[in-house]
Amino acid sequence: MGIRDSYVDQIIQLEDSSYLAMARIRKWGYRGTNGVGHSGLGLVRLSKFGDTIWVKNVKVTMNSPNSLIKTDNQELLVAFTIDEDTLLGSHMRVYKTDYQGNTLWMYPFIGLSWQDAFMKKVIPSRDGGAYVVGEANSIFPGYFRDGFLAKITPTGQLDFSFRYTDSDYTSLNNIEEMKDGNYLLSGTAGQRIWSCVVDSTGFQLSNKTWFKTNENGAIQDAQIQIGHGALFHYGFGRHSSGKTAIIKFDSIGDSLWVKRSTWIGRSPLISLDGGYARSEGYLSGNYYFSKYNSDSVTSWRILLSDFISSSIGVACIAYDGLGSAVLAGYKKNLTSNRDDMYFIKISNVGYPPNPLSTKPPVENPSGKLPELSAYPNPAQNYFYLQGIKARTKLGLYNLQGHLLKEYSINSNDAVPVWQLPNGLYIWKAEDGKTVWSGKILKEE
Repeated sequence: MGIRDSYVDQIIQLEDSSYLAMARIRKWGYRGTNGVGHSGLGLVRLSKFGDTIWVKNVKVTMNSPNSLIKTDNQELLVAFTIDEDTLLGSHMRVYKTDYQGNTLWMYPFIGLSWQDAFMKKVIPSRDGGAYVVGEANSIFPGYFRDGFLAKITPTGQLDFSFRYTDSDYTSLNNIEEMKDGNYLLSGTAGQRIWSCVVDSTGFQLSNKTWFKTNENGAIQDAQIQIGHGALFHYGFGRHSSGKTAIIKFDSIGDSLWVKRSTWIGRSPLISLDGGYARSEGYLSGNYYFSKYNSDSVTSWRILLSDFISSSIGVACIAYDGLGSAVLAGYKKNLTSNRDDMYFIKISNVGYPPNPLSTKPPVENPSGKLPELSAYPNPAQNYFYLQGIKARTKLGLYNLQGHLLKEYSINSNDAVPVWQLPNGLYIWKAEDGKTVWSGKILKEE
């Protein structure tokens, strides 16, 4: 789908297993005063089967990083940088919308301190607001760029903003909430990767940790991602030479291994087993989706041209944590000489295999209905349903009977619960003929 060079920047999965994508759609574009063509920024809602539900125009955008994330209240945070000719240098917008794309509030970053600024990521705050990180022209004499952290209130007002600077080009590229409720910031300063911990008020709790890259040339768009359990840190960045590097660090910033390649791709997705999945591609047009173990050894790789007979680019991934992923980006339409949006669902992304799947099936001479049991129980990160014979619909409910998550699983699929608070939950499974139910305890 797409009109006049359309492609996807971000895609996420919602609670009802549908998908929401942030896309640049040339249909809504115009030519600015500087004569440069622009694309309209649109939100595209897809069903879990890939059917388009609705498309909405948000605002005109330029070619810059954009961010899209869901909150715990079934709302969305949409952040993007626009190419706008104003004397005040108003370049950034954060929208909060509902799941239908209706605006709840919008905050514009306006003022000289935000000139030539770019947002890299937005995440929800626990009070219903948002945290934003990115880079902007430096407010310090003799410095070129600053990284910034800004907090937006639940009503869409600026709460606070902090600057981070170094003698090199400084940027903040990522913010992640930690298990203790504090936040890990990470970014680049020249060819170095750095991070620090702040609390919810932006107060810096730790000194900067400088991660040793031993890479020649500047590391662009680098960030630190926390591995599950926070035992390791993963750095990702692009060299000025065009190569990419994924680096695994220990807790004091020393590198354990470095994986370099000439592939172009987005940041990796860290899985529960310490490995990662990522999209990869060659400039010649072959794109892959690959899974690596915790030592960066390739587990498997899928050539996407086996599914789409066209030159494509993988821009983003929605990973549902249940053994499947939706890849999104653009593909070249040779007939009309344009780029179209595309979405493709890939299975077997690499959750741990069912440890009982290799055992022979238990015979059922009595003819009674087969029993399903959840294990391990209690569960920390995920559990399995023993006894599944065919694809089964599974729902997770709270004790009040409200549906929280819904999946379609096979016998080898792990059901993720790491994103749920500790407590007791009800699971209900059905295969079209039989309905089973039981309880699962989630605890750390």
